[in-house]
Amino acid sequence: MKNNNFNLLTLISSFILILVVSFTIFSCQKDNTNTLTNEKTIDYELIGNEHNKGLDYVYNYVKTEKAKGNLKSSIDFLTIAEEGTREFLKNSKLLQEKENQKIAIKASEKPFNVYKTFAYKNVSDVNTKNLWTDDVDDVLTDIQKQILNEMNDIVSAGYNIEDIIQKLTELDVRIEELCPVEEREILYTATAIGRHSFQYWNDNFNKWKELLDNHKKQFSWSDVGKNDVAYGVGGGAAGAIVGGSVSLGALTVPGWVAGAVGGAVGGSIGNAILQWWD
Repeated sequence: MKNNNFNLLTLISSFILILVVSFTIFSCQKDNTNTLTNEKTIDYELIGNEHNKGLDYVYNYVKTEKAKGNLKSSIDFLTIAEEGTREFLKNSKLLQEKENQKIAIKASEKPFNVYKTFAYKNVSDVNTKNLWTDDVDDVLTDIQKQILNEMNDIVSAGYNIEDIIQKLTELDVRIEELCPVEEREILYTATAIGRHSFQYWNDNFNKWKELLDNHKKQFSWSDVGKNDVAYGVGGGAAGAIVGGSVSLGALTVPGWVAGAVGGAVGGSIGNAILQWWD
């Protein structure tokens, strides 16, 4: 009888142990899923790199169309650049999910629509005053706007490229100090895009100038950078609302990343084209 009781007790204990282990594993998996929204799970430099890949992709796309004789005006350039941007986003390895591609493409269309409206007007009329678009003004918090205003001061101060990159990197430290975790994602994205954008245009200015047959000597890095970041922030905020901020796998990205990449690529290229063709 004692043997039977012992066996029964052992069986019950084993069953309870299995339940505890199973619950622990499930909890860990659930915790790991939730932490995908944590800013440390995203390599923000990859977002900046993808942005620069997009600029180069569009450059080659426009260059090919120009060789066919399809580019005669700023509208032509903007239309072709938008087509190239859309093609890049559809083929981006970072944006493998169809929903993310849709978010990115929609975000990229916004700056191009604005730029086409101002194609034959003063380019200064189309430049953003803030480093975010008006449609997400109510979405951003006061502290996020404060950080973006500080970033605006950095990119407007006339620093050289090395100092801009250094100061934007230092701004990341302030973001960590001042902002709660859930407010950091879009700000880290903004500084990463800003660093990569300024470096890209510093390195590739001449080839774009030649491509667009530009005869003007002046070009505002600051205006390109501001529009780049503003539409990146706008696209990112909109993407977070539409696509959420949970990654579904190792090769997928949150909706706000898709929106940021799409908005920034369109914002950067479109502004550069208008400056050269204004």
